[in-house]
Amino acid sequence: MVDGMVAAVVCGPVSMHPHAWINPMLAIGPEAWDVGGTPEFAAIRAVIDRHNAISNSLVEDHGYAPVYRRNAKDEVDPSDWCEGFMLCVGLNRRKWKDVLDGDSLNHALMLPILFYCRDGRGRPVLGPGPPGLKGERLLKETPGDIPLVVGAMRKHFQLQRYGTPHPDALVGGGSGHT
Repeated sequence: MVDGMVAAVVCGPVSMHPHAWINPMLAIGPEAWDVGGTPEFAAIRAVIDRHNAISNSLVEDHGYAPVYRRNAKDEVDPSDWCEGFMLCVGLNRRKWKDVLDGDSLNHALMLPILFYCRDGRGRPVLGPGPPGLKGERLLKETPGDIPLVVGAMRKHFQLQRYGTPHPDALVGGGSGHT
């Protein structure tokens, strides 16, 4: 979950003050930042290091490698990662509207993530999915799409964050630029 949340901070539409997302993620108060040598401070440092690693991998186009949990069969299970990503989205949902709006072309960027998300009742957000072999294939292939959409979202939101469109962005950051 932590890796998904950090990835959303890195690729999302707005820069966030570290206290705004690290404190709720780690369930710590602002005083945890003041004293080194504590377990809380070590956790803060680990999260910041992961943030920098994700950011560097996306900026330098080295390819982002998400940290996923594995299930009992030792298969990749990105559901926790996706849940963490969506927790970050929830911190500033309005700013993510152009990728959350199902009528937007940019919504396709969220589909590999939403594929693994569940609603409050434990039901898939995108419905039950296709039955049979096609559904099983999607479950195995979709985790590989997540790093691609994280990189594409970063490019997409660059205009909102930095005032200039990314040269590789297909569609500008919701302001009408292409």
